[in-house]
Amino acid sequence: MSALAIIEACETTAKDIEEAGQAAADIAAEIMDEARQLARELRANGNKISEHLREFAMLAKRVSTAMRDTRAEALSPPEEKPSPET
Repeated sequence: MSALAIIEACETTAKDIEEAGQAAADIAAEIMDEARQLARELRANGNKISEHLREFAMLAKRVSTAMRDTRAEALSPPEEKPSPET
């Protein structure tokens, strides 16, 4: 193998290595962009879910209070009405 052939083979291999490295970097950048997008969406969904849970908790508390009040009313002795004076 001549010196020129060795230089050409090394140059070709070096270019292939650089291209492979660049392709890996490009793919990594795309993956990072997708990961950032997924993270943004997850945060937004987490905030929405949290808000819905807070709303549900408030509604559940109101329902619980209403049920407790209704039960207390239903179980309390009837109020005596004063007899009309004649």
